[in-house]
Amino acid sequence: MEKTKLLKELSNEIKDKLRHRGTNYAIIFFGIIVGILVFLVYFNKTISPDFPPYIVNTLKILMLVFGAYLIAALLIRITIDFIIRVLAKEFEIERKLLIKKLYAGLIYLIATLYIMWRLGFGLQNMTIVAGLITTGIAFAVRDIIMSYLSWYILLTKKPFRIGDYIKIGDEEGKVMHIGTFFVLIDNSPNTIDDFVRIPNRLFLEKPIQNFGQNNVLHTVKFYINEIPKNYDTKIEKIIKKINSELKIDVKAFLDYEQDKRFIRYEFRDDYSRKAELRDRIIRITAKML
Repeated sequence: MEKTKLLKELSNEIKDKLRHRGTNYAIIFFGIIVGILVFLVYFNKTISPDFPPYIVNTLKILMLVFGAYLIAALLIRITIDFIIRVLAKEFEIERKLLIKKLYAGLIYLIATLYIMWRLGFGLQNMTIVAGLITTGIAFAVRDIIMSYLSWYILLTKKPFRIGDYIKIGDEEGKVMHIGTFFVLIDNSPNTIDDFVRIPNRLFLEKPIQNFGQNNVLHTVKFYINEIPKNYDTKIEKIIKKINSELKIDVKAFLDYEQDKRFIRYEFRDDYSRKAELRDRIIRITAKML
């Protein structure tokens, strides 16, 4: 089924991240580049020392850059499991991924500062260059940074968890996955192929309603033109039938909204039954009122 397949893909994606597949690819990439550069330098020294000085200097600089990043990637790969065990042993998977990204970013930042130091940048120049680079990157990928920031807030402040039923804007449903850029919501657990991907940044812009996971308060409105005769008797029978057939404890109230009368039913039940219960309550009321 489409839904099962998607959930399996999300699970595999998380496992791949925790297995450090991205770091492994980085090690292979940097290793290949460093190997090629080492070969070229060796070739120039021993076989054909005809390279112009500026090319030799360029090769050495590239060896420094890619060599530093290769060492950084190897260090991350060797130590990341230990870091996660120490800092995030009891955390959820999403929090572990966040810690992994922050740790990897810190190591690569140290490698970058080391490269700049070896290239002769003073502390002041390094600070200026780092600031300019950071500003340029932040401006170029501001949407990505906003998504990461939103992701970080969602994981640390926890306005909702995986498995909670939430509503944001016009979308509502069960939270299935909290990703780096999107939150995956299932707005109908009983049907397939109905997932909604909500960009993380929207959770900073719009209010969030968290209904929890179980025993959620539901409201159903049944509009009427006028209050029927023997209303109390009829509504009592309706409530009795609803409670008996649907196995819920429902309460009914007369209410008004913009000069429109309606019966407001309130009850608590699992969120996944919301559509089913609403349909049954409206049908029973229409038949018996």
